[in-house]
Amino acid sequence: MRKITLIALLVAAWSITFGQTRYIDQVFDGVTLTDSEIYGANTTIITLLDTSIARPIKIPLFTDIYEPTGDTLDSRPLVILLKTGNFLPQVLNGSIYGTRKDSALVEVANRLAKMGYVVASTDYREGWNPFQETQPARALQLIQAAYRGIQDVRSAVKYFKLTAAAGGNPHRIDPDKIVLWGMGTGGYMSLGATYLDQFIEIITTTNPPGKFLTDLTGDGNPDPMVIPSINGDLEVDSFGIVPPGGLLIFAAGDTLSFPNHQGIPYSVNLCVNMGGALGDISWMDANEAPLISFHVPLDNNAPYNDDVLRVPTTGDAIVQVQGSFAAVTKANELGLNDVFAGIDDPMTDAAKAASAAAGHEYVEGLYPLNIVPHDTAGSVDGSPWNWWDSNFWSQIQPSQCPTGAPVAMCNWNLVSLQGAPFTSAARGRTYIDTIMGYFAPRAVAALGLDQTSSVTPLEEAQVGLFLAPNPIIDQFRIRTNQTAPIRSASLYNMEGKELGRWNKINQNELRVERFSLPSGTYLMRLQFDEGIITKKLIFK
Repeated sequence: MRKITLIALLVAAWSITFGQTRYIDQVFDGVTLTDSEIYGANTTIITLLDTSIARPIKIPLFTDIYEPTGDTLDSRPLVILLKTGNFLPQVLNGSIYGTRKDSALVEVANRLAKMGYVVASTDYREGWNPFQETQPARALQLIQAAYRGIQDVRSAVKYFKLTAAAGGNPHRIDPDKIVLWGMGTGGYMSLGATYLDQFIEIITTTNPPGKFLTDLTGDGNPDPMVIPSINGDLEVDSFGIVPPGGLLIFAAGDTLSFPNHQGIPYSVNLCVNMGGALGDISWMDANEAPLISFHVPLDNNAPYNDDVLRVPTTGDAIVQVQGSFAAVTKANELGLNDVFAGIDDPMTDAAKAASAAAGHEYVEGLYPLNIVPHDTAGSVDGSPWNWWDSNFWSQIQPSQCPTGAPVAMCNWNLVSLQGAPFTSAARGRTYIDTIMGYFAPRAVAALGLDQTSSVTPLEEAQVGLFLAPNPIIDQFRIRTNQTAPIRSASLYNMEGKELGRWNKINQNELRVERFSLPSGTYLMRLQFDEGIITKKLIFK
């Protein structure tokens, strides 16, 4: 008989609402990861910074797929997660974030998968020159980098639609239930890929007009900052090739965009933004997806309402954009968020209170994350959901130490703490608790999800469950029929907080030691091949 102890597994875990409803709660114990699946290929210009290459080249585009282990449904909603990073590689972008393995991104991916979603943590192309001599030149490169990122997000959506229609649907997704979810820079991508759906919208901006026009050729006339024949089209159905004579940093004949999954229609059904902004408010119209947004109102870089974006890498003022408050307000005016009407729960009440603290009326779909400045200059951590491995980054030194910093203080952990001194995994997960709690019922409404779980509740007699004694003083035993081995078990308190989890038990008899677990009532969830049983425990 296998013996397990509670004391060894009393670890801090996220809070969940006990009830085990698919798409609201984490109804699965495990997640299956497919690492580095290729969803397309296109041109990167990051190689221009490498003197050994110094030309644009075609590269594969990768995504990591997270799926709920043991799920039996044939058609699951898909969430495409998009990283932050200012369109530059990690560290070169001035931070320790910027990969699809960032802690917060992996945390959200795992939680969503355990809720029953398929999740694709997806790369998009990086590349611009932060060392370009003039601000207009840097701004132009950054805008073009954002355009490439939007193309890649659209390529990813088309890839999954293609695999569902003609590739055997290996990840069992529902191609009509797709969510774009971006963090930081990824938020700009989720917003842009959702609401920028015609090239003409780049030229006809309203806030302000002409923001994406500049003189590319030196003839004194304004040109679009991106041109489909050169940069490729939004649909990623055509080549983009530099014309004879070259253009800016490119040589004649350079291929800047390759077609990806030609002819596959593009559409998404819900947009989620964490700390990003919309390129122009005119991009939103009444036939587009609902919007859920999370944003720090005092964010020093990404505007909360309507202001100029400043790129953290260089501090440059780039372009006027519309942040979460402006974008979600417009979504409500257009009726996009009408689908959320009637959601009235504690998280909605919390969002209303946060809105009041931010100085405005509640706007459905917007959750302000009110962070106070951490220094006299008014610096604010604009991404409080993030964290990093402090042990690892304490060993990594920046290429250039901050001015006046002693050598002992010159490592990426300490440098990063200057901008986010309260960062920790516990803090990040607490913010993600809030984000998931607000997102879950709105996603159900927006996607029209059937919340019936493929994890079936069982009767005790079906598995021959015996648990004694109960009430419990020191230890208790669990026994089941030989044909019904226990696959896993989880322990919760009555507030729904997971206290411990045992995976891969695969036995019919267990003895569980109480040790120092406080007196009170608890719930034990037992997973079997056919479903689950939840049993109330009382410790004296």
